[in-house]
Amino acid sequence: MNGLTICCAMLLWLGPSLAAAQPACDDKAVSNGIEWIRKNNATAYSKIKNGCATLSGTIGTGLGLTVVMEGYKDGQSHNAQAAALINSCSAIQMLRICDRSFPQ
Repeated sequence: MNGLTICCAMLLWLGPSLAAAQPACDDKAVSNGIEWIRKNNATAYSKIKNGCATLSGTIGTGLGLTVVMEGYKDGQSHNAQAAALINSCSAIQMLRICDRSFPQ
């Protein structure tokens, strides 16, 4: 197994215990936030899209997740409550949200 496979397997194995330690990710609300950003902030939307494209290849390092979160928070900077929604989302959850928001 390569490092990425091992990392993903560990995240999946630890996922349930980690989920209990943090608030649940509201994937629908985050997806709606991304859609709002798409319509209202092209620069932030582009950053999220690029971060999502990077996320699957860098899930172990967090690079893609960091870019997605920065873009999302930039796009929701007018609404602190909406911007904070992404804080409880893990890399695995964001990967799923990205797959729905940016189907290939």
